[in-house]
Amino acid sequence: MDKTANEKYKTMIDDLVTLRYASHHRWILEQCWPESSEFENINEVLNGFTLEQKQTIALIAQNARDSGIHDVLLYLSNKIIAGSLEISMDGIQLLPELFEDGMHSDWEYRHEGE
Repeated sequence: MDKTANEKYKTMIDDLVTLRYASHHRWILEQCWPESSEFENINEVLNGFTLEQKQTIALIAQNARDSGIHDVLLYLSNKIIAGSLEISMDGIQLLPELFEDGMHSDWEYRHEGE
């Protein structure tokens, strides 16, 4: 396996892990969606929740985001393994064998600290 391609792949997965944390989680806990008439109702609703309720809603929002990232990575991995998609970084093609377990699995392992 090409060491450079392997390092690029790890970097890509690590970069995707950093995208995991969304501002929505913080907004829910701090009850401060951006001030706008569009979000006024959201802030009013959040104001009525206890901290425990906000933590539960923030967890739901994080799980939804995680699920979306997971599903996109699963789709991309399947396309790469099938040979209908290629990904390269800095001109280095990330080889299909790098995706053996799927980017979604590697992303899960990395965000869980493995």
